[in-house]
Amino acid sequence: MRIHIPRRRGGAGDGARAPAAHLMPDTSAPRGAKLTYVIIGAVAAGFVGGLAAVRLTSPRGEWAWSRMPQVLAAAPERAGPGSFAPIARAVIPSVVNIDTQVRERVSPFGGGLFGDFLGRDPFEEIVPRAGSASGLIIRGDGYILTNQHVIENAQRIVATLADGRQFDARVVGADRPSDLAVLHIDESNLKPAVLGDSSTVEPGDWVVAIGNPFGLQHTVTVGVVSALGRPIYVQEERRRYEDLIQTDAYINRGNSGGPLVDENGAVIGINTAIYVASEAAPIGFATPVNSAKRVIGDLIARGRVSRSWIGISFARTIVTPQLARQHRLPTDHGAIVSEVTAGAPAARSGLRRYDTIVQIDDTQIMDVDQALQIIVTAPVGSRLNLRIWRPTRDGWSQHVMPIVTEEAPAPPGS
Repeated sequence: MRIHIPRRRGGAGDGARAPAAHLMPDTSAPRGAKLTYVIIGAVAAGFVGGLAAVRLTSPRGEWAWSRMPQVLAAAPERAGPGSFAPIARAVIPSVVNIDTQVRERVSPFGGGLFGDFLGRDPFEEIVPRAGSASGLIIRGDGYILTNQHVIENAQRIVATLADGRQFDARVVGADRPSDLAVLHIDESNLKPAVLGDSSTVEPGDWVVAIGNPFGLQHTVTVGVVSALGRPIYVQEERRRYEDLIQTDAYINRGNSGGPLVDENGAVIGINTAIYVASEAAPIGFATPVNSAKRVIGDLIARGRVSRSWIGISFARTIVTPQLARQHRLPTDHGAIVSEVTAGAPAARSGLRRYDTIVQIDDTQIMDVDQALQIIVTAPVGSRLNLRIWRPTRDGWSQHVMPIVTEEAPAPPGS
């Protein structure tokens, strides 16, 4: 312990005295006291010198500490980049702000009372509503990717680039099931984002979300991939998502349509939705970029997405070993057909209600979502071989049914 004793201000004859808190010793101490201090100092110096001699040398003249075991704390491995600034600098030029103007009907009475009795509220007015979200440049010749819910019913769409330039944007194509849309602006030499591979993403990977939450342009938030393949239902939008990336990187209103990128700056997801609870931090969800890639080409080429369809619906009942034992079903996995649309490919091939699909081509079917994913993502006109178990009076019979997919009818409201 080092005790600092400040010097007294002023000369010896000025009458000044040191404050008591400084514990400053009086320099006019008796001679005996001075001798005592000298003796104590000599003893202390000898003691310290002896310690130094023991520490610095050994009987053989070696450094003593070279013979003593040393315990060195290993530095922890770096879990991520030292800074995410290089990632942000690389991606921000590809992120755009999307401002929309939507005209909607608004009533001071909520449209309920008069609407129920008169069919229309006479006090209803059509008023403009402004919205703000994000988008991502995907081609240098002016193509921008965003969410479909961002531009739904928009009368005007304005895209603001990272350098502040603004352009009116037109809708090239929009797809409600995937909640994706492609816009175009009359500008070239833009910097497109690098689209990565979302199939390589794992829980725990670092991710960066970039967007314009609450109109605050080019906001950067950081987190990790929390989970994959999340199905969610957004009540206010009446939308169902089957395969989303969950992240704890903050995604707020206005982030929709912006990129979720990995630590190399490659886009692995399109920020799409959030779950907010009063007792917890928001949870963000993003559409995997591999799903977006399949949609982008169709939207640019045709303005809509072609999906395969065979005309069946599935029961939500999960095939389990208990269910299999109960019904003597010769399999403990599969998806049960609940309805077959008349005239559809499945009906023409002979598929029936209550058939249990256990395999499509070489893939075993473990649940309904897996079966739907295989059918929907197959190219239109694909031949799918469905292996099924069919209930009969005597038990179950096995069949393999080849079914050629057709383009799915457009869903209502698309």
